[in-house]
Amino acid sequence: SSLLEMAPSHVRAFPFTAGGARLPVSVSTLDAQLAGQQTEEPVLVKIDVQGTEDRVIAGGRATLGRTAVAIVETSFEPLYEGQVLFDEIHATMRGLGFTYHGNLAQLNSPEDGRVLQCDAIFVRSA
Repeated sequence: SSLLEMAPSHVRAFPFTAGGARLPVSVSTLDAQLAGQQTEEPVLVKIDVQGTEDRVIAGGRATLGRTAVAIVETSFEPLYEGQVLFDEIHATMRGLGFTYHGNLAQLNSPEDGRVLQCDAIFVRSA
């Protein structure tokens, strides 16, 4: 379900996710996929890519430049090896002209209830 390996904390919290198989997949950038496409404003972008959100943001800067609201799944502790966490996503989105406006939903650990990740809402700053 991800380009990244699951972190031990992910498998510990959700043991049913252990295992799996490697499959080859094609990868492209958000900007390349939307090149030449007409988008009606206001644009809403939802980024939920199992730990590679920073890579989608990096490859989607032109698209995000036309975006009014972005919903980005962000983690507060690593669930995938090499993923960036909320603080870095927040800083990147601020640098792109967005303000954090809370979350839509969050995933809590079944171990102790701590928040593992959320769908963070970012709104283009005025």
